[in-house]
Amino acid sequence: PGWTLPTTEPMSQPMASSSPAARRSIRNPLLRVGLPMICSVLVGTLALAQFAQGKRDLFAARDAETNALAKDVVKKKTKVDLQEELARLKNSGTFRDNYELKKVPGK
Repeated sequence: PGWTLPTTEPMSQPMASSSPAARRSIRNPLLRVGLPMICSVLVGTLALAQFAQGKRDLFAARDAETNALAKDVVKKKTKVDLQEELARLKNSGTFRDNYELKKVPGK
């Protein structure tokens, strides 16, 4: 037929239009494979560091909010009298039937 298989022989002369630096970089495996890999590792490391820092900031903000709420609760904490609370519930209208306070065994 009218077609032939391509040969696997290397080119004897590199492209005439390419510069000597381009020809060296094509042959050098460090520049061809190593440099892109190192760059991708560095970019990935920086991206993961940003995500991890965001996570740390989120937890720190949540902890600060929790600590602030806990301090407010401690400040507002007063001793509760059960008889007064029972009277308040009876007067509020949300208390049904005849409930009475009884001690719980074991406490």
